[in-house]
Amino acid sequence: MADDALNEAPPPPVMSGEESLEELRAILWRTHGISVDAHDPVLMVNTIHRVALKDFERMLDGQARRFSDAGGAVADKLATDISGTIEELKTKALNDALRERLMTINETAQLTTETVKKFRKTFRQLVWLTLANYLAVTVTLGILALLIF
Repeated sequence: MADDALNEAPPPPVMSGEESLEELRAILWRTHGISVDAHDPVLMVNTIHRVALKDFERMLDGQARRFSDAGGAVADKLATDISGTIEELKTKALNDALRERLMTINETAQLTTETVKKFRKTFRQLVWLTLANYLAVTVTLGILALLIF
């Protein structure tokens, strides 16, 4: 089986499409052992294929440019949309944070007001209790003075 591979003709070379007709005729001679006349239809088919491939290559290049331009436009729009969305989220987050802080400040102010009211009420109660205590001390001292004297 290895000997069969050695006896087979090598595969034809990969052609870049830039070979001249003379080079193509030489490749056909080396590969197949056949000489081809300069006016042979095989060479005409090769020429037709070269023209078709060049045309197809130009078409593919145009498509690639259009796809690239369209992709760039989409990417630019997407980047703009994302930037706008990020800015909106930043603004919303800042507004939410500010709103939350203001609510905390308002709650603190309400608690402070309630605490001050309770302190005032407690202070009034202490004043009344202190006055009652002084009155009790005065009455007790008066009764003690009456008892002693």
